[in-house]
Amino acid sequence: MATAPAMAPFVRGEVSFDAGESPEHIVVRKEAERIAGSGEFWWGVDAPFGITVEVKAEQNGGTLPVLFSRSRKTDKQQSGQVRVWDTWRSLLHPQQHGRIPGHIIVTSGHDPGKRQTRYALTCHSDGKLALGAIGFCDLAQCRSVKDGGRVDGLRGAHVLIKDKPLISRLGHSSESVHSIAFKATLVGHSFVLLENFRVLRVCPNTLGRITKFSKHEPN
Repeated sequence: MATAPAMAPFVRGEVSFDAGESPEHIVVRKEAERIAGSGEFWWGVDAPFGITVEVKAEQNGGTLPVLFSRSRKTDKQQSGQVRVWDTWRSLLHPQQHGRIPGHIIVTSGHDPGKRQTRYALTCHSDGKLALGAIGFCDLAQCRSVKDGGRVDGLRGAHVLIKDKPLISRLGHSSESVHSIAFKATLVGHSFVLLENFRVLRVCPNTLGRITKFSKHEPN
């Protein structure tokens, strides 16, 4: 009797307003980052995956696919100040850490009155990053890696499993079916904890200067 193929793990990423940036501006900035890094870009997330992503990537030959969808949330996250993160640390191998590569800019909102933890997916893509539609993923066919439960209505980043193919070329968006804007693969440590940051005050030129990979606070 044939054994059913195992469901494939992947990361679902979300493109949404973050630290005062629109989804459009974030993707333009990340595309510039990808070009400067010969395909490498980092995607900041708040989801506390622990060692799950690194373990699943190691079990999968050192990588996992990442599917990015535009958020269906309409609220805009405003922030008068922005954190620019400087260093990273592996969660699976904490002794491994270092400075974020020079072409990488990972930001988040800054709230001095609240403890905040930020992580990053370390990604690679040979294709252009854009808020397009390369296919569809039905979350009703996915399960959570954590507990195997259904994941019909997700927000934010999640680690999921699904029968292949992960993306269907045909379909239409619905409550459970999400349009995929672009895809990437995880490289390096796949998912890292971010440490040590500097605070920038948001002004009309700040994000533009970040886009140009200036890691110094503007005068």
